[in-house]
Amino acid sequence: MSSNKSIFSSPIWQQLITDAPFAWHQRNEAVQGLQFTLPDLLHTDQILDANIDALRIAKQAGASLHEDLDFEDWGAVFIGAVLGLMFTDEELLDTALAAIGEDIDRAKELENAISWPVTHAANQRIAQWRYHENPAIRRAFFGALYANADPKTLHSEPQLLRTEQHPIVLTRLLDIAGNQRNKAWKSDIVRLYNAELLEVRFYAIRAGILLGDAKAFSHLNNIINEEGSYRADALELWLQANKPGETTIAEILETELSTHLQCQCVAWAGYPEFVPFLIRTMEEPLYARTAGYAFSLLSGVDIMDEDLDWELTETEQKEDLYRPANESDWLCPNPDKIQTWWKQHTSKFAPKTRYMAGYPITKSNLDKILINGTQPQRQAAALERSFLTQGIPVFDVKAYAPLQQQRLMSLNKPA
Repeated sequence: MSSNKSIFSSPIWQQLITDAPFAWHQRNEAVQGLQFTLPDLLHTDQILDANIDALRIAKQAGASLHEDLDFEDWGAVFIGAVLGLMFTDEELLDTALAAIGEDIDRAKELENAISWPVTHAANQRIAQWRYHENPAIRRAFFGALYANADPKTLHSEPQLLRTEQHPIVLTRLLDIAGNQRNKAWKSDIVRLYNAELLEVRFYAIRAGILLGDAKAFSHLNNIINEEGSYRADALELWLQANKPGETTIAEILETELSTHLQCQCVAWAGYPEFVPFLIRTMEEPLYARTAGYAFSLLSGVDIMDEDLDWELTETEQKEDLYRPANESDWLCPNPDKIQTWWKQHTSKFAPKTRYMAGYPITKSNLDKILINGTQPQRQAAALERSFLTQGIPVFDVKAYAPLQQQRLMSLNKPA
């Protein structure tokens, strides 16, 4: 036991070093969660900040966190890195970095730690991670410093996509370049449209499309037309960027595309004419949850709050590459109740009009979704919004919640 006994009793200390990493884990689940909103994120970040503050007090009293934190727990790398940077504790930092390995999910903890408000990005130790031999740590470094940076920061590094070769770092840099609409890297982004690795290729094409390069769409079509792990992402990008009409969506529903993907395409396209397809699909146990998810994304209805769900007898799942990873956690909609709800509300949805979260897709409505929507709705709105006005960065719905709130307050203020 470390020397924190004058501050916390042993049971409280043991609870704290368990609760603090778990608070990060809860935060990480919330930013990806189906039902979580910005107020929920504000609450989770407040809890995480309170845990960090308690550990700061213990550390000032001499607690040795690297001995007591269990670095196999989700969130321990985040806590270790934040406190290590706050106190320039090399031993704690080394222990946290060693726990990352080449795991991108653990690197996410380090990225969050570097960008957390109590951490100073100018810390000399952070600067060294730019050249770290572990690509996961380099990924965290670039993600934390550039994801929400001033665009001038990216413009000052025109060679970065040439000097960095590791795919897990390249994909993060390309993701940032697209989200930030960074044209300084455009020539190198175009060069990577034909990269050997699919993940690098996809993120380069995505960045090119966000930068307004029409030539990128032919490369995107290649990913859409082939079986692969980025097909769903490519379809979402294509539908939101191209905004095809109802005829195209009808054609998609006539193909042999996975039903999971067809349901999501209906949501991404946003046309209410295809809600009957979703309701019919809700009657199929294998696809009911995905259809319900798509219906919520388009209509804005909260299936749980409106009591539109039911318990569905579990069926053996078919092998399907396009079944969403967390689909089993989604609510199962009751098709009869959904049908009744839709009959009562269908007059609010104009034909040939695209909807998201129950709103016609306009910039002002997308701003409302960013403020009031659930995380999936906010994520979709952030991408859709960036296509409505060329040059607008993709809003980061996973950033520190008080920072998000601050940015959202300035969305509609005159320049």
